[in-house]
Amino acid sequence: MTEIDHLALVEFVVINDASSNESSFILLAADAGARVRHAPRWRTRRFRMEVMMMSSGIMGGVLVLLAYAAGALRWCWSARLVHACAASGGLLLVVHLSDRGAWPAAALNVIWATVAIVALTKARRDGVRWSAQGSGDHRLVKHALERLASLGLRGGIDVDSISVVEKLTPLGEDLRIVCASDDELIFVNRMRANYLGPPLHKHLRAAQLEYVLAGKVRMHVDGENRELTTGRWVWLPEGTPHTFEPVNGEAVVVSFVLGSHPLGFFQEWDGTPRLDQLSAPERARLARDLRRLAATEIVRA
Repeated sequence: MTEIDHLALVEFVVINDASSNESSFILLAADAGARVRHAPRWRTRRFRMEVMMMSSGIMGGVLVLLAYAAGALRWCWSARLVHACAASGGLLLVVHLSDRGAWPAAALNVIWATVAIVALTKARRDGVRWSAQGSGDHRLVKHALERLASLGLRGGIDVDSISVVEKLTPLGEDLRIVCASDDELIFVNRMRANYLGPPLHKHLRAAQLEYVLAGKVRMHVDGENRELTTGRWVWLPEGTPHTFEPVNGEAVVVSFVLGSHPLGFFQEWDGTPRLDQLSAPERARLARDLRRLAATEIVRA
């Protein structure tokens, strides 16, 4: 080759790296002072994959932390949303940790995500049910309806003829306790025409069937509003926000509670004025007693 002074660029070579599936662009120079150039790192496939893996790890960690905090601190009233957040975060962490080769941590998050997915599936299957949906495919609803039928609590019954073990008037309600055991409570709520209903609340460790014995009742259940007439019902899984009030006159509802029931709270607050007549300190004590005696939380007063 003839020597040529001041020639900077002699040859343009593309070298393929089979191990990383990347291409390096190199400029071969004639003199020792020439520079060797590479393509910008942000344009390589490997760099883009690293960014995706890092993002999945950050997003997964945030989602799992939010799910835990929402459940522990009661930030979210929707169990489905918490389970979905935990499952999504767990799966994203599995992807990130697998890419890093951290197999024990990845296996732990597989278990975490699986538990969350099972809980989410169960929450969807055991969600709120209205009488129009039937009860044959839900064991607890069927049991509750059969139990009410065995006690003669059917639509149109004369409320005064119902045999009760105790009568209570907590927060202005007229409650008649029909049956009470460690994990079961059946009571009749006779609501006057001007009754505004209890505050929006949820039972943390109890499921509940609300069955209309007489009149018409407007049910507010987890953001959905429906009017139920005599003989109709709604099934409320544990943790479901709900309240109700009579429509166009007096109404009677029988409540069947499975789990930690509020009988102790009813007895503690027997004869107490209505909720809107309580002072701020009394409302604070009400919230504490609801959680302590009835495993119940007020969602909105």
